[in-house]
Amino acid sequence: MNSIRGRLTLALLLCIVLSWISWLCWWQAMQVNREQTGPWGASLRDIGTKVLQSMPDSVTQLPDASMRSQPSKFYDGEMSFQVWVDGRNVVHSPGAPIEPIKPDFRDGFGTHRIGDDMWRVYSVTDRKRGIVAQVGRTQASLNRELHDLKHLSLAVAAFIFSLLGLMIWVVVRWSLVPVTALHGSLLTRRPLDLTPLPTDAMPTEVRPLVDSFNKLLARVDAAVQNERRFTADAA
Repeated sequence: MNSIRGRLTLALLLCIVLSWISWLCWWQAMQVNREQTGPWGASLRDIGTKVLQSMPDSVTQLPDASMRSQPSKFYDGEMSFQVWVDGRNVVHSPGAPIEPIKPDFRDGFGTHRIGDDMWRVYSVTDRKRGIVAQVGRTQASLNRELHDLKHLSLAVAAFIFSLLGLMIWVVVRWSLVPVTALHGSLLTRRPLDLTPLPTDAMPTEVRPLVDSFNKLLARVDAAVQNERRFTADAA
C-alpha cells in the first residue's frame, strides 16, 4: 500500500484492535479464571449472604424439605440455593438439587458435579444458629452467559471499530488537505512558472520535501535566466 492515508488509517486501526484484544484477554483471565473475584462469583457470594441473613430462627424447626417437594429438573441459567440445618435440607429453590451442592459444607467457593452438570457454588455458614446457605449455578449456564457476553462485546467492538475507522480516515484526509491542494496547484501551473511553492500550510513531515523542490525550482529558474541572457547577448 503506497497511500499515506491508507497506511496511517490501517496502522491506527491495527493498534486499536491489538489494544482491544489485549484488554479482552486480560479481562477474561481476571473474570473467568478467577471466578471468586468476577461478577459471577460476586453474585453467588452476595445472594448466599442475603439468603442466610433472611432466614428466621424458626427455620431450624422445619422438616426436611426433600420430603415435602422434589423438583423435577434443574433450571439452567438461574441460580439455585439451599439452606441446611444439622445436615437437613430445610429450604431450597424450585430448581435446586436435593443433595448438597457443596458436600463439604465449608465456607467459600467450590465446584461439584451433580449428575451431568458441574456446579459452581458458594457456601456461607451462620455458626451461631447452625445454618448453612449454599448458592450455585451450573457451569453450562455460566458458559452460555459468557458466550452471549462475547457476542455482545464483538458486536459493540465492530460498531466502535467502524466508527473509529471513519473518524481516522476523516482526520487523516483533513491532515493531508494541504498536500492535495499543492498537487492541484501544480497541475494548473503554466509550463515556465517557476515561483516557489507555498510552505506555510504544509505538514511538518512534508515541508522538507517542498523546501527541496523549491530549491530545485530556484536552480532551474537561475539556469533559464542565464540561458535567456546568453541568447540575448548572442542576438
